[in-house]
Amino acid sequence: MRFAFVLALVPIAWTAKTCNVLDYGAVADNSTDVGPAMKLAYSNCVAKAITTQASDTVLLVPNGSFLLASNVVFSKAQNFTLTISGDLYMLFDSSLQGTMLQWNYGEFIVVNGTGAIWQCFLYTPLAHD
Repeated sequence: MRFAFVLALVPIAWTAKTCNVLDYGAVADNSTDVGPAMKLAYSNCVAKAITTQASDTVLLVPNGSFLLASNVVFSKAQNFTLTISGDLYMLFDSSLQGTMLQWNYGEFIVVNGTGAIWQCFLYTPLAHD
């Protein structure tokens, strides 16, 4: 008996894995803190992806207005892209310390997108006697 094996090489259309913060509890209302959703999207989606290039996995902040009111730390981050398509608003809060978006031991991380990160200071009039 003879057996013939044929191996066909077919190009596979591959797309990046997208981890959208909306799928992890973010709300584009500029009053709900997007920080916890970013942390969840990172730990439950981005960090679990097996990638070799930053373009393989995307943590997406989509169009909309988001409040960033807590520190977000990406620990041991590697090979992912943070795409900010919406606007992140960081209100001044004297109780917060450090950097709002931080990468610890990170490598091969790309930050891109058409959105913006805004630091906002609330105007409070001085009290007069």
